[in-house]
Amino acid sequence: MFEGKRVVVTGAAGALGLAVYEHFMALGARLVAVDYSDDLLQATFPDRDQGNEYRAIDLTSRTSCEAGLGNVVTGGVDVLCNIAGGFMMGEKVHETSDVTWDFLMSLNT
Repeated sequence: MFEGKRVVVTGAAGALGLAVYEHFMALGARLVAVDYSDDLLQATFPDRDQGNEYRAIDLTSRTSCEAGLGNVVTGGVDVLCNIAGGFMMGEKVHETSDVTWDFLMSLNT
């Protein structure tokens, strides 16, 4: 069904991201696994499939995204699974600081 399709999975080293990665892998997709550090990607994918790509990208940084995903987008993406995201405990929603708000918006969008 996804044989030869190019699938980008952000947050690929997390529990949900890994499950999504494995699902598309089982369906024959070519994957681009994205997470925020090479160490995390290496720990999650120690036996890397040669047909796939593994990229450490800071999704909160436009520069990092352009550098890390620019040629991926140019080469074509059939499916984007934007699994990366997060939240912060502590501040009440109505008391959320601008710094926290901006960070979470960047991370999740």
